[in-house]
Amino acid sequence: MKMLIVGSDPKQGLLFYPTITAISLAKKNHEITLLTWGEKEQSEGLFAMLASQNIQCIKVNFLRFHGLRLLIHSEKEAQQILKKFTPDIILTYGPNTTFQLRKINKNDSAKRVTIVAAMGHASKFKLHQKFGALLLNKFSDLVVAQCQLEYERLVRLGVNRNIIEIIPAPLDCENFIRSNHKFGINEKRSILNEYSLPANKRLVGCFANFNRVKSQDLLIRAFAQANSSQKKWHLILAGEGPLKNHLISLVKKIGIDQSVTFLPRLPTMAIPKLLKSMDAMAHPSAIETFGYSILEPLLFDLPLIAARAGIGLELEKTGFSTIIDPGDQQALANALQDLFDHYGKYKIKAIGSAEFVKKYFDIESIALKLINHFNNLIKKGKLWI
Repeated sequence: MKMLIVGSDPKQGLLFYPTITAISLAKKNHEITLLTWGEKEQSEGLFAMLASQNIQCIKVNFLRFHGLRLLIHSEKEAQQILKKFTPDIILTYGPNTTFQLRKINKNDSAKRVTIVAAMGHASKFKLHQKFGALLLNKFSDLVVAQCQLEYERLVRLGVNRNIIEIIPAPLDCENFIRSNHKFGINEKRSILNEYSLPANKRLVGCFANFNRVKSQDLLIRAFAQANSSQKKWHLILAGEGPLKNHLISLVKKIGIDQSVTFLPRLPTMAIPKLLKSMDAMAHPSAIETFGYSILEPLLFDLPLIAARAGIGLELEKTGFSTIIDPGDQQALANALQDLFDHYGKYKIKAIGSAEFVKKYFDIESIALKLINHFNNLIKKGKLWI
């Protein structure tokens, strides 16, 4: 099967998870061509990973743009790509790119598969989300929602439920497991020193960009409330974003700056070792299309408190983690207080979560699900509109 995969976004360049998805598909003897717009990459070494698997990476200028600029940008380059590679499957991560690579003649038999990575999910404005739904209905043969709550959102926006399938986003479990294999006291001490983190307190982390929907302000207030008496825990917030200065000011205003550490956004490859140094994780994000940061801690059987967003709904049914209503500061404070007071109970509760994640979300199993749907699409076909 010949596949054309869009592997970049306008800000970060070549992305980690589209890259490992492409590699996993290539290892199953499919012919993969990856599209990106330049030399920029989300994590160092992604282009080298593609080269090691002999995956062709083509740079196309139109992927530099997003939103309306992408839609109105000249489509000549996109159509030249389609004529050159004649793929069976075109895999994109949003409706705009699907439109850009749309079918324009009856001889084009490629099936368009759109994994919805964002589509304005964090925006207060619904108009462009509804416009995205129109594009999906018109130009996608298959729309992939990454969890049940995202499926429900897409249906509410008007996406035809008959073209939607729920396929979780893939996790690079092997990389996480490898980082966990030889992790001892000395390794943890080294990581704590590297990031200037206290060794005499338990650590609860939240690794997410600093924006409105991630709700770190809620977490800061809840943490201050739960940690007020014993002060045995330390909060680590890692990320970048427009609210960073506001959050730093909030920590100082509340008076807990000695109990909170801010770190920059972590490279994908650095996340596992820092995660393993945590004692627990908290992710109160109000909105997610999936939520890598919710699942990744479970690969270390870490206690987790998360909001019912993205994959949080599915996770709630497993009993491994504590799931609360989004935006409920008191519920978050109560959950943190219970975690701090009864940490052993939460450690026991999380046992087995790593095996659950490996079974249902590993890149290899997700790649097989994608291939199965791709084959069904090709067999079924779709009438030219």
